[in-house]
Amino acid sequence: MDEKFEKIYRMIERNQNTRRRNQSSGGAASPLLTGLVAYYKLENTVDEVGGHTLTATNGPTVVAARVNNGYLVDTLATSYLTTATHADFNLGSTDLTIVLWFKPTAANVGQSLMGKWNFPGGDMEYLLQISTAGTQDWYVRKADNSDNVLVSLATSLNVDAWYMFIVDVDHANDITSICVNAATPPITAAWTTTGRSGSSPFDIGGNTAAL
Repeated sequence: MDEKFEKIYRMIERNQNTRRRNQSSGGAASPLLTGLVAYYKLENTVDEVGGHTLTATNGPTVVAARVNNGYLVDTLATSYLTTATHADFNLGSTDLTIVLWFKPTAANVGQSLMGKWNFPGGDMEYLLQISTAGTQDWYVRKADNSDNVLVSLATSLNVDAWYMFIVDVDHANDITSICVNAATPPITAAWTTTGRSGSSPFDIGGNTAAL
């Protein structure tokens, strides 16, 4: 197991436990939030640390989640949450790590989980999606807009089970990575260039056209 990804996974798990304890006791926020540019509990549209408030589009609904509530985004209705483009979400030559929890309610339906990816005909920067074949795909767009780097997993995802996804762009080590639940080593690909920084909004959910 990759040490970096295992550390992130354990930190997130501790943060979830802290949230459960503090829900009734009113305790202090987790130190995990230090240094983040955005943090969404997704109990609502509020960014807890960065002020990048989300807007609910096409009717995503609030449902019971792993801790308290979360949003159900419907692929067929292309429901999603979005916030305007901002330097905090751009890649360029900056390292990027994104962590999210996801529970599929159907198998292999083709679901965009999050990203800055206006396809076709717009700015494509990065995207995490579940393909219709069931693979977990992490796309990163090169700065010159010539091509994507794709890292893909084939983890079998059970309907109504929770999964933690970690995606990463590490310029110091020239790799981009994806990992699910930190149970196995992350899948990596070489990344020796800068990433595209464009005008696409940052979206959670939705339905990206087939790539």
